[in-house]
Amino acid sequence: MLTASEWPAGRTEVVRQHESRLIPGPQNAHHMIQYLQGKLIYRPRREEVSRAASGLPDERVRHVRIRTDDGLMLNGWLCFAANRCDDLSRNGISGPPAQRPQGRALILYCPGTTGHRGHRLKAIQQLTSLGCDVLIVDYRGYAENAGSPSERWMARDARRIWKYATDHLAVPAHRIVIYGESLGGGVATSLAADLCRQGTMPAGLILRSTFTSLVDVAAERFPWLPVRMCMVDRFDSRRRISRIDCPLLIIHGTRDRLIPITHGRELFRAAPPRSFNGVPRRFVELPGAGHDNVMYAAPDRMREAHETFLDSLPLPANRQLELCGTDASS
Repeated sequence: MLTASEWPAGRTEVVRQHESRLIPGPQNAHHMIQYLQGKLIYRPRREEVSRAASGLPDERVRHVRIRTDDGLMLNGWLCFAANRCDDLSRNGISGPPAQRPQGRALILYCPGTTGHRGHRLKAIQQLTSLGCDVLIVDYRGYAENAGSPSERWMARDARRIWKYATDHLAVPAHRIVIYGESLGGGVATSLAADLCRQGTMPAGLILRSTFTSLVDVAAERFPWLPVRMCMVDRFDSRRRISRIDCPLLIIHGTRDRLIPITHGRELFRAAPPRSFNGVPRRFVELPGAGHDNVMYAAPDRMREAHETFLDSLPLPANRQLELCGTDASS
């Protein structure tokens, strides 16, 4: 969706460009909704993204390629925790994943709707500085990836990324934290709910600046359109979050104008009070933070929220993925 700073101008431009072409009546509203869904929800930046764009040392980033169910290749990064490779080399550790020492967790990061993985550097740097490895893969139609984004295919692709983490990287489910930012919160919630329903519990779920449902956001922004009847991509997180039994952290800025903090609070109320292993749900407000600037407006508060939640997770002492090998692909 449009960023908070872009929204008013973008909305006006869309309406002015298309209202004169559309025929009055229900078909008019349907066409406008389809246009809004395609152009305002998904705002990719299409370009090749090099490892150097991560801002991390070359030895701490691997390029990954993951094949989707329909044969596309999704590109992303596997970013290693700070000092992990140095520690391994210093201790003379080498060999397959089973011989590698564990890290805190692997973060499976579902990004927001704007840009690509190269625009998530602050989040990646903070999470890796806390001892986590981060797997971030761009959606179809973003960065180098072919195809067009949609809720249906993003959900299927997320399952492929999860399978890549558990099968190719050999990271057990109980060491993977699913992280959803903005629109990615809808993707992350869907993935976590499906896994929990199947009895495959991830280590945790972190939702940042996300919505109760995409339909709720659209209805608030365009009250004159019948979006609740016509939207195809709905991302109904409020319905799904009640099925999530893993530990949960929700983070939201108090000055978020694009997705108001009321969405985060409603999601929190709809979630189970405790996880299956007894970890209480957590909600962290970021005073003065908006939608896109949380890593800049409240970096210390974000770090504290991340660290406290990660410390609360009862991660078993299992082995972790290989860190210093060659680029991974599947």
